[in-house]
Amino acid sequence: MRVLLCLSIIIFASAGNANGSDALCEIASTDRDFQRCAVCHTKTPESGHLSGPNLWGIVGRRAGSAEGYTYSRAIADSGVIWNEDSLRQYLSQPSQFLPGNRMMMAPIQDTEELDRIICHLKSLSE
Repeated sequence: MRVLLCLSIIIFASAGNANGSDALCEIASTDRDFQRCAVCHTKTPESGHLSGPNLWGIVGRRAGSAEGYTYSRAIADSGVIWNEDSLRQYLSQPSQFLPGNRMMMAPIQDTEELDRIICHLKSLSE
């Protein structure tokens, strides 16, 4: 039975888009993946901001637009819309993607960890 479950998960994980991220979202979107972000960010609609803005609804949102948070000029004036591609670029190389931003986080180099975090961010909406 356990083998069938594992095979089902593998098949399901392979059925997503080219990098399998949609399937990863279903399987691996856990609070554990968000811990790196939770130091500075909240993620529920009723939560306020910490040293970083609340990330609820971030995917599809214009960078620098969360009400009540004061952004760096680099973010506020960027014109970036947060989607899987822009999040991947930002989280893997924040100072190169948006020079002058204030996010104090080491770049995420592990692509699987990056996939899980982006999937978790995609899940933070209605």
